[in-house]
Amino acid sequence: MVFVEFAVNDGGLAPERIYQTMEGIVRQIWHADAHTDICFVYTLSGQFVPTLQKGELWPSMLAMEHVANFYDIPSVKFGPEVISLIKQDKLIFQGKPAEHPDKIVFSTDNVHPLAQTGHKVYTEVLTRSLQLIRDNTKTFKHDLSKTYVADNWESAKMISVKDLNKIGDWRELSDQDTVAKAFRSKFPMLIKSSRPGASIDIKFKGRLAGIYDVIGPGVGQYSVTVDGGTPKLYARFDKYCSYYHSNYFCLPLMDNGDHEVRFTVSDEKLDKMAILKKADNVIGDLKRYNEYSCYAGWLLLLGDLKN
Repeated sequence: MVFVEFAVNDGGLAPERIYQTMEGIVRQIWHADAHTDICFVYTLSGQFVPTLQKGELWPSMLAMEHVANFYDIPSVKFGPEVISLIKQDKLIFQGKPAEHPDKIVFSTDNVHPLAQTGHKVYTEVLTRSLQLIRDNTKTFKHDLSKTYVADNWESAKMISVKDLNKIGDWRELSDQDTVAKAFRSKFPMLIKSSRPGASIDIKFKGRLAGIYDVIGPGVGQYSVTVDGGTPKLYARFDKYCSYYHSNYFCLPLMDNGDHEVRFTVSDEKLDKMAILKKADNVIGDLKRYNEYSCYAGWLLLLGDLKN
């Protein structure tokens, strides 16, 4: 059984994109094994609370329910239990536990549930929900004969940078590199270039391409050219880049067809200190920000590579 949860992270997406991506996940799972069961799970953040208090679903949840209903997929909604505890004055969604010893403090940041409180509520709801389906032991093959949206993302895939055309000075990072070691579970192969002009060139048939990478203090920008057009900069540094973390970026959707894309390490500098001031960061050693490298681990593709 596969549990799928994107209600919070997809909370600002248009319903049409959610239809495409969630259906793509469903169809990929059932193409791999049509007997696998799926369950959608809807967590929540603080901004969802007023909508849920009115008895309505947050738009991302509602969009996912359209896909769930089409494919007869069960879903578990954690919101009603949280809202019920708020109405009973037993739960505070955001706060400091020490300041509310007689209440359930769900989170400190308005998003991530605390292990002993928010996650406990989620666990109890999921346990009750699974009891409702535990006696349904019949195995059956799920039907893929019809689609909810014709342009779903069933063809989405990740392709290792090992299999891509790399031009210029790229280094494959071993576990002697602290960044590569820290993210080895996500990137079996991670490459890095500090040389402006180094590029990753791809030809593909499809609609979308992007890079799954690492961003942080010593990272700069990609300059990306699509089908020989005007280059566009994609900064790989944001207000949280006082530390290294995995990230990704995708190009805008293209017409479905043949495309050529070049991801080039840019020599254009960023005002990193100004960017970091947008968040509450511990900046640390300024020398860490002098480098303007680019990392890459996976190509994100909606389509198929061409030779």
